[in-house]
Amino acid sequence: METQQNNGPQGVRAHPVGVVLALSLGAAVSLGITRFAYALLLPVMRDDLGWSYTLAGAMNTFNALGYLLGALATPLLLRRVAPGPLLLAGAVLATLFMALSGFFVDAAPLLLQRLLAGVASAVIFIAGGLMAARLGALDVGRSGLLLGLYYGGTGWGISAS
Repeated sequence: METQQNNGPQGVRAHPVGVVLALSLGAAVSLGITRFAYALLLPVMRDDLGWSYTLAGAMNTFNALGYLLGALATPLLLRRVAPGPLLLAGAVLATLFMALSGFFVDAAPLLLQRLLAGVASAVIFIAGGLMAARLGALDVGRSGLLLGLYYGGTGWGISAS
């Protein structure tokens, strides 16, 4: 028997696998594209912008620092904002921050962009993981599948990169 759950205030009925596949797009953006795709461009950017290896490494360090700050802030944010709107806000911000990277060549704004993209990406990943875990709790027999599909979204983002 297929388990269905209420998804949203409109009473829309959705299949948990479909919902978690949609959520996995957040994982694709947060880790697959925002983090991994950027790493593919970093060597070309380093050559084109004349960065030292230290500055190129700092770009990824700032992004990792952003992930850490986002991971620390997300539980506080989740006390005030539901995970769905938080995931959506993180996705919009991560997209904006990644788009902004094309408008700068100076290191300082790019370091800030990487930091902020990391914060937004952590928010996406954690809020989506929480929602996937809650879906898994409602469908215990397939909780491993649901969580695996969510976290597998990272691979989708890497493949799309």
